[in-house]
Amino acid sequence: MEKCNPNRKMKGVSEAVKKNGGVLILDGGMITGMEDLGANLYGAYNLWYPQFMDDEPDLIEKTHQKYYSSGADIVMSATYN
Repeated sequence: MEKCNPNRKMKGVSEAVKKNGGVLILDGGMITGMEDLGANLYGAYNLWYPQFMDDEPDLIEKTHQKYYSSGADIVMSATYN
């Protein structure tokens, strides 16, 4: 599996659109991807994401990597205040 490189610069949206015949592929829902990888939300805080950032940061990284490896052109990191 190709490792996601956070320092990778996108050459431009127009190149990505051209590569895909006019379509950009976005990543999927964060919690859906985490649940697919085994996240258990039962007993999670109301703001579940910070709990996983503290308790299971590898699961968050694996979720982003899953979308990137599946061909997403744009992978948005989940950020919460």
